[in-house]
Amino acid sequence: MKHLVAGTAGHIDHGKTALVKALTGIDTDRLPEEKRRGISIELGYAYLDLPDGTRVGIVDVPGHERFVRTMVAGATGIDFAILVVAADDSVMPQTREHLSILELLAITDGLVAVNKIDLVDAEMAELVAEEVRDLVRGTFLANAEIVPVSSITGAGLDNLRAAIARVAARVPERRGGSVARLPIDRSFAVAGHGTVVTGTMAGGTLSVGDEVDILPRGLRARVRGLQWHGATVEAVYAGQRAAVNLSGIKHDELKRGDVLCARDAFTPTSMVDGIVVLDAGVPRPIEHGASVSFHLGTSEVTGRLALLDRPHLEPGDQAWAQVRLAGKVVARRGDRFILRTVGGEATLGGGQVLDAHPLKHRRQRAEAADALARLAQGGLRAAIRHELRKAAAPVRLSTLCAQLSEARPQIEAALGDGIHLVATGSDAWAYDDVLLQETAARVRAALADYHKEKPLLATGLTISALAPRVDPDRHLSEDVLSAMLQAIEQQGYVRRVGNTYALATHRVELDPRQAAAREAILAACLAAPFAPPTLADLQRSLPFPPAQLASVHEALLKSGELIDGQVCGFHPQAVEDAWRKLEDYLRQHGQITMSEFRQLLDTSRRYAMGLMHHFDATRRVVRDGDFRRLP
Repeated sequence: MKHLVAGTAGHIDHGKTALVKALTGIDTDRLPEEKRRGISIELGYAYLDLPDGTRVGIVDVPGHERFVRTMVAGATGIDFAILVVAADDSVMPQTREHLSILELLAITDGLVAVNKIDLVDAEMAELVAEEVRDLVRGTFLANAEIVPVSSITGAGLDNLRAAIARVAARVPERRGGSVARLPIDRSFAVAGHGTVVTGTMAGGTLSVGDEVDILPRGLRARVRGLQWHGATVEAVYAGQRAAVNLSGIKHDELKRGDVLCARDAFTPTSMVDGIVVLDAGVPRPIEHGASVSFHLGTSEVTGRLALLDRPHLEPGDQAWAQVRLAGKVVARRGDRFILRTVGGEATLGGGQVLDAHPLKHRRQRAEAADALARLAQGGLRAAIRHELRKAAAPVRLSTLCAQLSEARPQIEAALGDGIHLVATGSDAWAYDDVLLQETAARVRAALADYHKEKPLLATGLTISALAPRVDPDRHLSEDVLSAMLQAIEQQGYVRRVGNTYALATHRVELDPRQAAAREAILAACLAAPFAPPTLADLQRSLPFPPAQLASVHEALLKSGELIDGQVCGFHPQAVEDAWRKLEDYLRQHGQITMSEFRQLLDTSRRYAMGLMHHFDATRRVVRDGDFRRLP
């Protein structure tokens, strides 16, 4: 069954509620004061079943100028509009204001009902229809059907139902995102059931048993039961009017403006970036920093308007802007909002959220406006790139989901080229090519500095040594930095040398003095194979500057031309000679102590320990208490 939501709009006393009752048989005025005064004060709800099986929920909104904020709450979430104009009153101020609000909310389809034709003659009814055509020219209702009708006599009701059916047939069902969100418009208690909230599903699916968040209050509850137009159901979907029975929460803890959301899927915000349109009927420009009343969904919060590309906004124009709010709201990329005067006297304009969690911008930042322009032209992939650029660091996939209010499969499907994922358990880190290239530049600079400090070392820096040099603020986890280094290696900027990274262009070149020092050190170490000189011994005995000997000695150890024996460097030939002696002994005796090994080599304990630690590290032997054996 296709399901849509229509919303009435129009001036007070133009017969919206009576028309809904005539169409559906449901009286949407439920409050005693509404009955007594004969006007709608609160939102009312009904539904109409069409011949093709489509069910149209109808939100009946109040028309009085004092209740325009209520009208905005009701109009948010509708799929098409029914503009009601009384034949005996014609176009009035709230007719114009409601139409303007519908335009600002990006409603794209609907029809016009010229009501109360029983009170005028045919000529007057046609005159009012002409005035309506003038009103809607250039709007989404420019080509809409205008249906004369009387809610009292029933004249034209069949034509109106048929017109509604034609609109419903061409309006698509709402999608509205992959995660559940329901802006609450009513909260009350039902005897024997407890707390019930109502609203129109803005996105996703809500099922009985779901755990939900109530934001921005930060409360949690469980869905105990669901109804759709009075029928008990197991689930409700985007675009459906729903009554949700909640457990674990009291009805007086909730109010209109709160939002029922899928658990951990949304993060409340006190700032939004987007595009703002100032209504052409506003008498004067709006200035940067102006106070506004911000209406999104069923919420209303005061705030200030920060224009990003100009000092003021002229009527009928649009601008990139940031709205800084006095309280928190639950917003999502693509949401429409309305701006009104703080006192609620008039509608100023509206716009669309492009970034629900922006950074705070300084006045008239061209780069911020440019970024919003790119967001407006792109889809989810552009939004993901924008989040990564704002962070200038890797962002967890779970954080992206909450920031963009999207399910993980949708985020992963939108990543595309230039965005990289590094899995970490059940989550993952995401980063973009820009951060990769920035990190590559820092890696190359760090390695260039290191090679300048250690020109005789063929090796470079390990990941743990590189991390503080390229990421002093520790934004990159070891997993992410490792993945980035692999990518940088594939790009040809660096190469692996053992467990280190070196510049791909780095080569060790010894000058004649350094080459002579190298040969002298190797000869000295080979001359005393099992008791080679320490660096201090070499600096005392060889005719080279101490600093030069130190750098060449370090290079020999790093390159493997000398084997690190902790206190000294052993010549590789000496190590192999020692191993042959040790292997023969172990094959004959089965085990050896450190004392026996020292006597076998006729050396001191410190040299014997240095060699044995090398054999331990290379797993040529295994240790068993005080003994070593062959593996």
